[in-house]
Amino acid sequence: MIVATGSAPSLDIVGNLAQGIQDTPGLAQDNVMSVWDVLEDRRPIGHRVLVVDDGEGGWKGIGLALQLDADGHDVEYVTPLPYAGAKLGPFSADLAVRRIHLSHIATHPFASVTRIDGATVTLSEQGHANTVADVDTVILAGWHRPVTDLYVALKGRGVTVERIGDAIASRTMLEAIHEGERAARRVTSNT
Repeated sequence: MIVATGSAPSLDIVGNLAQGIQDTPGLAQDNVMSVWDVLEDRRPIGHRVLVVDDGEGGWKGIGLALQLDADGHDVEYVTPLPYAGAKLGPFSADLAVRRIHLSHIATHPFASVTRIDGATVTLSEQGHANTVADVDTVILAGWHRPVTDLYVALKGRGVTVERIGDAIASRTMLEAIHEGERAARRVTSNT
């Protein structure tokens, strides 16, 4: 059996682990939410918004930041990457980077969130501490955590099962497709 249950956001900054940041105080505050909280649950957000990419670098954070900017919000974008859109691939990045430069979005490249204290967010930006003040809403738009409940339950019942895609770890669609194809070949060769 193959399980592909995907991943879901959590109130942590998964990519901070790669930066050596084990704990980020302040993530449980009411003004901190995930992209899903905004798009699916339609939680209200304030005027001044900090969108936090933790190195995933995909359309999730960039698209939301661009939409919030177009809606009149004051948006800043934090990423540990060299620029917003660095992992989109050449065709998408050309479009995204141009749109970001034409927007009112302030970007913080080579930066990671290290603390959130009320409306003040502390960054490690290019190796130096920096703060962004008067932030109404912090939106976490990075890597998600694997959804493992079904996999663990099946394993616990002795079922032979393997995970693929984001059910192992949040990555790109290309890895998920490749793992799914390999798993399907194993299933068909064993029948």
